[in-house]
Amino acid sequence: MDSEIIRLTGLILFYFCTALLAADDCTYQACFCEGTQIICQDRGLSAIPPIVGTGPDNPELMFDTNNIMAIQAGSLPKHLKRFTAFDNPLTTIDSSAFVDSESTLEVLQLSNFRFTRFPDAFMNLTHLKYITMYDANILDWNAKVMKNIGPGVLSLDLQNMGIVAWPDWIQFFRSLITLSLDDGGIDSLPDNALDMLANSLTTLSMNNNSLTAIPKAVSRLKALQILTLYHNKIIDIAWLPHSSNITSLGLSYNRLFNATQLSLSLRPLAGSLNQINLVGNRFTEIPDLSFLKHVSGLDFSYNQLSDSQAGPLPSNIFNLNLEYNYLRRIPGVFSKLPTVMELMMTTNVVTEIQASDFSPWIATVDLSFNKIMELTDTSFPQNSTITTLNLNNNPIATISQNVFNNLLRLGELNMKNTKIARLPVALSVLTNVNFFEVDGSPYLVCTCMEKSLAQWILSRPNMPDGYCGLSTIRNFYFTLSQYCP
Repeated sequence: MDSEIIRLTGLILFYFCTALLAADDCTYQACFCEGTQIICQDRGLSAIPPIVGTGPDNPELMFDTNNIMAIQAGSLPKHLKRFTAFDNPLTTIDSSAFVDSESTLEVLQLSNFRFTRFPDAFMNLTHLKYITMYDANILDWNAKVMKNIGPGVLSLDLQNMGIVAWPDWIQFFRSLITLSLDDGGIDSLPDNALDMLANSLTTLSMNNNSLTAIPKAVSRLKALQILTLYHNKIIDIAWLPHSSNITSLGLSYNRLFNATQLSLSLRPLAGSLNQINLVGNRFTEIPDLSFLKHVSGLDFSYNQLSDSQAGPLPSNIFNLNLEYNYLRRIPGVFSKLPTVMELMMTTNVVTEIQASDFSPWIATVDLSFNKIMELTDTSFPQNSTITTLNLNNNPIATISQNVFNNLLRLGELNMKNTKIARLPVALSVLTNVNFFEVDGSPYLVCTCMEKSLAQWILSRPNMPDGYCGLSTIRNFYFTLSQYCP
């Protein structure tokens, strides 16, 4: 035992001393070196400190989240492989700041800087492969510098950089695999804008711009796999690149409304597409997407769906989200989806439900914030597999005596903020319910007519909250109900 303690103590001392030596030999005294990384993040630095040690070879230098305003000549270690300075108010970079890393620097990452001209200091960084810049306002992109560094860059990620029109200097970036120009004001592209990337670009992101249609230039991208165009003003997608193998398509929060065009435009992608995002558009009917056999889920939330008879959809999808629409009925297509286990239809205008609306395999039903007024004997299928039922915030006033006989597997029942006046005695058949909510129902009263529910109420693991009249449900069944005849 003593020898084992001595061995462990020795190991701890060895690693501690090794760490101290690494820290002592680190490039900057205010920073910490670990492997090839020089970590100077969030140190309250207002300037790059003087170099005091040799540090690692081909270092990755990280100055994120400081208050550094300038990068002076000679302040950086030699042969940098990566330089990161997210969240620093940089205003000036000496033209010689990176002179010792011109043949080694591959990654450049900056954000929240204050200079408005792309620096001459980057002129000879011809080995750059990854450029990331966020949240700044470049007014002069310094085309001469872009022409020099562009040819070797593989990934260009520019977000919220004040780009209000398609930049001509993109033509110099002929090797891009990934291009992100998010959070700008771009409303169109020249038809030939992406021709030099037709066989290389696999990922294109232009979220939060002002596009009204998928640009014709995009249709020429033969290698494209991921296309994201969230938060634009797109109504026309006819120029989707049909010759590519797109696997992921992001069109959420646009102005798409033509279900027929969507179906026609997506058919050529049926063999490759496995993810599509359509949240927040203006569809009034569910498009025919039955041919998308590789898509596992569809999200039509925050659209304007009102036609409950449209479709069909892929029979093998696992998730279907129809929340925040204008559907008056559960769409007929839903009962034909055997692998969808959850019905997500909160915040629609559903007024009634029928047993035929549900597939035989459904487990979770969320119909909260709808207009359902009544639950009848035929509201749910016989031997239903539903285990969770959310009917919160519906104006339910009438519940039939036998409605719960078909819900014997139910484990959670949510009925907050309804208009029921009495607790249904029929609840007693729900022996598997562990969670029951009924609070916030202003018309609910408890009388001796519901005394028979006492054993069921008191045996629930989670006693239902809420009031019935002037008494809490808990108090009524614990205390008052014993005085009933």
